[in-house]
Amino acid sequence: MVRFVKKNKDHDIIIFTDLFGGSCFNICSSLVNKKNVRIISGLNLGVLLEAILLKNSNTLDEVVNALERKKNDTIIYVNKKLIK
Repeated sequence: MVRFVKKNKDHDIIIFTDLFGGSCFNICSSLVNKKNVRIISGLNLGVLLEAILLKNSNTLDEVVNALERKKNDTIIYVNKKLIK
């Protein structure tokens, strides 16, 4: 994942993980300070479909904010939790 982010440093990236605190989350959380990376934990099919529909007509932050507004208790915007 780290290599992918470095290779695509000029592109906006949303990383979806299944569980906050799980193995995938722990690996991806090291990327939380990258300006082009947003991490969403608590992935489900509805969230993924919403992100796909929003990505072409919105900025990265607009997509993340829209997903966060539609969240339930399983969705966690990791950047907001870990960066104070």
